[in-house]
Amino acid sequence: RAQGAVRSGDWKLVMDGACPLLFDLRADAGERTDLAGARPEVARRLKAALDAWHRDVDAEARASARP
Repeated sequence: RAQGAVRSGDWKLVMDGACPLLFDLRADAGERTDLAGARPEVARRLKAALDAWHRDVDAEARASARP
């Protein structure tokens, strides 16, 4: 499965395939408690940021591949 992660402040979102895992690193540095269900707004915001980064990287890769 494809995986990706993004961090914003104390929040970290890990995408394991299509499954989001959200962690509050200040309270849970070991990333043991998934808070995606309890804090869906944070998970959505970070997923949008990760998606935007993927689009930006893909656009840069396409631009650099042009002759």
